[in-house]
Parts: sequence; C-alpha cells; structure tokens
Amino acid sequence: MGSVCMRMGEATARVPEPVSPRGAKRPLRTYAEARSREEVFAVLGGDTVVVIADIGDPYALKKGQSGVVVSVDEEGDALISFFDDDDLWLHSDVLQCLAKVEQDVSLRNQLGALVPATARALCGWNAMVGFPTGIYWHFLNPQNVGFDIAPFTVLLISTLSLLLVDCPAVRRLLFENPDLISAVAPLSYALSAIPSNFSWAFVVTSAVAFGWSSAETLSLQVGSFRRQRDGWAVLLALCILLTLRWALWTANPLLDERHLRAALGVLGVLAAVKSSSETQTALPHWRVADRCGLLDSSPNCAALGAGLMGGCALFLFQTYLSTFEVAASMTALQPDAMSPVAVLLAFVFGVVSLLVVQQRRPLWVESCIASTIVGLAPFVACSLQMWPGVSINAWGPVLGTGRPAFLGLLLLAAIFPHMLAHLGSELTELAKLGGIGRGLFMTAVVWGVAYLMYLAVLVGGAAPVGGLFQGELWRLSLLLGLGWGTGLLLLGLAANAKRASREEHPIQGVPLDGHLGREGREGREGRGTSPPSLVRPPNAFDRGARFLLGGVAVLLCFVATPIRLLGAWTAPQHESGEYLVVAGYNVQQGFDPHGLPNTRCVMEVLRESSPDLVGLSESNSAHPVTANTDVSLMYARYLGFQYYQGAPGALTSADQAILSRLPFEDVSSSSLEVLLDCAHCPTQTHVWARARVMWKGTPVEFHSVHVGATDSGSSQIAFIASEIRAKYRYGPMILVGDFSLPQDPATRPYATALKHMMEGTGLMEAFGSLHPNMSLPLPATEFLRGLHNDYVFFRGFELVDALIMTEAKCSDHMPMITSFRLLD
Repeated sequence: MGSVCMRMGEATARVPEPVSPRGAKRPLRTYAEARSREEVFAVLGGDTVVVIADIGDPYALKKGQSGVVVSVDEEGDALISFFDDDDLWLHSDVLQCLAKVEQDVSLRNQLGALVPATARALCGWNAMVGFPTGIYWHFLNPQNVGFDIAPFTVLLISTLSLLLVDCPAVRRLLFENPDLISAVAPLSYALSAIPSNFSWAFVVTSAVAFGWSSAETLSLQVGSFRRQRDGWAVLLALCILLTLRWALWTANPLLDERHLRAALGVLGVLAAVKSSSETQTALPHWRVADRCGLLDSSPNCAALGAGLMGGCALFLFQTYLSTFEVAASMTALQPDAMSPVAVLLAFVFGVVSLLVVQQRRPLWVESCIASTIVGLAPFVACSLQMWPGVSINAWGPVLGTGRPAFLGLLLLAAIFPHMLAHLGSELTELAKLGGIGRGLFMTAVVWGVAYLMYLAVLVGGAAPVGGLFQGELWRLSLLLGLGWGTGLLLLGLAANAKRASREEHPIQGVPLDGHLGREGREGREGRGTSPPSLVRPPNAFDRGARFLLGGVAVLLCFVATPIRLLGAWTAPQHESGEYLVVAGYNVQQGFDPHGLPNTRCVMEVLRESSPDLVGLSESNSAHPVTANTDVSLMYARYLGFQYYQGAPGALTSADQAILSRLPFEDVSSSSLEVLLDCAHCPTQTHVWARARVMWKGTPVEFHSVHVGATDSGSSQIAFIASEIRAKYRYGPMILVGDFSLPQDPATRPYATALKHMMEGTGLMEAFGSLHPNMSLPLPATEFLRGLHNDYVFFRGFELVDALIMTEAKCSDHMPMITSFRLLD
C-alpha cells in the first residue's frame, strides 16, 4: 500500500475547482468561500480521516497525519484540511490511502484512556510543586556545612538538557519513542519514594521529564488523539491536585506519603506502557532538518518571550494558587473563613469562562483583545500587592495584605486558566518553529531566578544572592507580573517580524488575506496545497473529560467544601482538667531530620501530650519553597484547636504560630529587629506572637517567639524583655520559644542575653536552666549539636511538671511539655 500511494501522489497531482457535490443533502462550502475566521469554524466540517500509508510528492503526506474533509467535487476529489498543516486537494484515486476516523468513541474507552494519562500528569504536577522543596531542604539542612552546591548543579544540568529538544536528532528520538519519554516522569517520581539522601534528585528529574514530555505533546498535530488525550489529562490532573490540597488544608498525601507517591508513579508508568500499543503519531514537519536547531536564531525572540511567560506563570502559581490559601491576611486578624472559598470560586470561574469562550470562539485566545486582557490582568493583580493592609507591631503596615491585595489575588485566580491557555498556544507556535526546547529552557531559567529571589526574601543574607527584598514579597510579585507582560510583548514583536517577512516574500499566487481565489488555485497548480486551515479538529475525548471534570466538581461541592467549612468553624473547647498543659516546639518548617514531611509525626506527638496551648517556631511554612504546606493549619485542624498565624503570608517569615484549645480573647504579633551585623545578615524576619486566653476565669498571656540563630540576637532578646516589663508586667503569663542561645554547650544560659528575661519581668524558667550556678551540661533540646536552646518562661503559676521529649524525632528540635496550675 505504501509504495502504491507514493506513486499515486506523483501521478494524480492537480488542483480542481471546488464545487458542491451532486445530490448532497446540504451544500458544502469551501475554504475559498469563507469570509472570516469565525465563519470558517461555523461552516466547515465533515469526516475526520487519517493517512494510513505515506503518499508521495506533491502531497508529501506521512502515515498518521489526520484532517477533516472540507469538500468533495463532482469528480470525487476531496479538499482536506490537515491539522497544523496545509489544505490539500487529493485526487479520488489517492483517497484509498486514507481511512475514516471513528469519532464516536465509547465513554468507557475514553475513560480507559484518560484515567491512566491523568495519573501520569498528576506525577508531573506533583513534581512541579514538590521539587522546590527538595532544593530548599539542602539549603535548610542543619547538617550541611557551608553552601551546598549539589542541588543547584543537578537543577542546572537538568535545565540545560531542555536545549537538546531543538536538535533534530534528539527531536526524532523524542517523537519516535514518545511513550518511553512520557514514562520517565512517573518512573522518577516513583523512585523518589525510596528512602535516600538523593530522593529529591528524582523529583527534580521527574519535573524536567514532565517538561520534555510536554514539548513532545505540544509539537503534535492539533487533531492527534495523543495530544487531545494528554491535554485533557493535564487539566484534569491540575483540578484534582488543587481540590485535594484545598480539602486537606494544604496537605498533599500524593507528595507527602511515600507509599502513595510510589503507587501514583507506578500507575503513570503503566499508563505509558498502555499507550505504547496505540497508533504512532506522524512526526511533525520541522523547519530545520539538516543542522542543530540551536543554530537557527529566528525563534530566539519568541523563545525568550515564552520563557518569561512560562517562568513567571509557574512561580505565581506556586506562590499564590497551589493551595488557594489567602496569602494576604492572617487568620485571627481577618477571620474570614470564606476567603479561601472566594479564591477557589474565582479559579472555577476562570476555568468555566475559558471553556465557554473556547467553545464559542475558539480563536479568541489568539485575538488582540485577548492578548491585551491576559497580558495586563496579571500585572494589575501583582501591582495590587503593593497595597498596605494589616499592621504588625515593630513592622508597621505589611504591603500585600488587606482588601486590595485580596482582590488582586482573586483577579489572578480568575485569569490564571486563560494565562495557561495563552501560554500553551504560544508554546505550540514555538514548537512549529523548532524552538520549543529554548522556550522551556528559558522558562526554567526565569523560574530559577525567581526562586533565588524568593530565598533572599525569606531567609535574608543566608541566601545565595544575599538579602534582596528583605521580607517584602510584593517586590517579587511585581517583577513576576511585569515579566509576564514583557514576555507577551516579546511574542507580539516576534509575530510582527514573522508577518513582515512573509509580506516581503509572499507565496506565489496566495493572497495575503489568506483566502484562495481562482488565481491562487491556478498559481499553485502542481503543488496540491492551499493556505493553512483554520478548521478545529473534533475532540475524541470530550465526553470522557467532561464526565471526569463533573466528578471532580461534585467532589469539590459536596465533599471537599463541607469538610473545609466545617473544619474552619470548629467550636473552641474549654479547660480539660486541673492542670494547664503547655507545649513548645520548633517544627523545622515541616521537615524531619531527613528532609521528609513531619506533619503526621508532629500531630501524633501533640495528640499524645494533649496540650491546652501550643507555641510553634518555624511553623509558618506556606511558601513555594516548602510546597506551600501550612503545617500549623494542619496541626490545628487535626487537633480541633484554634489557630493564630503570627505573620501574614505577605510577610515571608518562617515563624510563628499559636494553637489553643481555649478560645482566644485577643491576639497580636510583632516582628523582631532584622539584624545587620553578622556573617549572614540581614537575618530573616522573626516574629513574636501573642495571645490572651481565659483559664479558670483568669486571663492568661501566652506568647511564642523565635530569636535569630546568632550571637547578635541579644538585641532581640533585650527588646522582648523590655516590652514585657512595659506592657505585660503583671498577671499570669507563659512564654515559650527557641532563643538560639547559648551557642556553646560550655556556656551557661545566664551568661548570655537570656538573663534579661529574668530581670524585672517576674518570669521564671521551667527547667531551671537560667540559674546562675546551673550545672553543665544542660539537657539538650536539639539533636544536631546537643545544645539547650528552647525555653519555657512562666509567671503566676505553680510548675507541676516539665518534660523534654527526647524520643520525638519529628524535627531537629525536641518538644517541651510543661504543666501548670494557678497560684492560690
């Protein structure tokens, strides 16, 4: 059949006049009769066909290419619109080399193809959300001495590998073995579940492999089954991930639980194996076939623009939208339980509006007005983060909080689906130019720069690029919004340059308005082609995808939302016994000593100790570098406690949270002085969180604080002591925290700035460690260096018991449990 079709192509080439076939039930209109882009979609249609054997020149069709039959003339010749290619008039004798594609795929078969593909896409999305955590852990790990270059080296090598996609030999290998490439991401994700010091490297590999697989998918013909299936699978996986994390209070068991991570990865690999039995898709027609694509500079401007858009969109998603938590407020200062629901509804509105627009005006995403809206809206949303709202003592109004910043977050959530659609369209065009590898490479570079800048915002001078934008996330948000708009502008400039080049060198016989008249058809005699088609290919997975999306929507509305809202309005409990039990714990931003999630471990420790009040250090970890997991929120919901987040998300601090079984009477917080005279200064922003509760009819002040891990932290301790003397001098009080002193086990705490906590405050230390003649060594409260850095100060109570839980290895610190009763 193949050789016959090759000979037929040479013998039958001609371009007949298109007319309606005799006896047709309705007139078939041709491409030449369409007067607008919208009209093309309205009037053209017909059977979808696939090439079952290569057809020779002048058609030059490859096995697997597909298109829609537009018209059939009196002689039986057919005008066929091939997706992402030219329209061709095929002689009737050549039609035997085509086969009709059955579009009425059963729902069962659609689901059978979509579910495994969605599992594979879930591996990719989880890797995209989780791989920043692996890199951050190597930076945070207290066992590392000096700057650990290993994670950044792995990330750099992985990023550079994306450039290989533009080389023809690699492209051919990529598209001849699509299932092998698509299996790498889930396989790496499954391997990351094996306990190892390098499990994070497998997560990074999975994320980059997801990029390779996306490059292959975006380069396929628009109408190919593989592209349709994988496109729906990516959308379904994103919706499932967001619904799951939102329902579970930012927890992500598919990433945190090793057995689920392994199971999901294995399912993704099986999906790749299953798809290997499907019909192979024809290779795309690359612009450059005889040399390395990197030497072709024409797509570089477009690649830079697409990279800016992709990197900024990805980091905005990781920063604000991966959990739908309200980063612009504090729970206790703005106790609006409906705020996360509003963000979720804004995102749902964006998805629905995109689907409606794509159904009614499929080319809207390419219009000028769409580019203007999608280009400006993210910048406006990010600019609103400059608005000051919530005020914190010793810091002042925090930019990025309050109602305007929240409205900006809603705008970003609503426009984000359109941003993804626009980005996908631009990457598809870039793939046609042979520059998809450079586009993904620039995406990774832009994301890497944003990541380093965020580290500088979060941890100050200890970051690789120093203390840039100290604590002020709005500056980075503004740059991301500006980067997105700049990328869209660069793509517009690249498109104008391409259009100008075509006008200077037009194709003979083809009018510039894209319509093919009589002269145009005669001018293309012997070539068998006409202008590129605008026909939208039918999607074989529409019913199955809508069925699954409907299932996700039902779970969201009737399962996830009730769970979320009922948990948000947990009724406060009251004193449970004779003693007031207090816990203080540095939870290391949700990491255990091996860099794994410690959420379950910490929750079990707190459940067993049954505290009434809990002060948590390094617990405000809803940041993209920690997969946006708000560990304090999860602890509180698990225990059924009230929850006070000491700092809004817009103030990038790793501290501080208070959990309480008792209802809050009042809450407040202060940011401590940012130190500037140390080796890694400026230091990160530390927070002093305060709450007032009622215990047996008596108001009790409960405070939690974390001081910088440097000898220069003496000024912060002196500030806390002076504030206690001035504002909290009288009445029962308990203060827990990590004071990071002494730095030497041979030094008594009383010989450090900690003695200020005992001077004029009326406070005592529960473990007696502040006694001037305390014998050394002190019992350790952290594992690595064996130092005693955590303390419990109290006043107005009788100490009943004090315990350091040395067996609890959920963090690099040990939990401290103390019991008190009021003085008579």
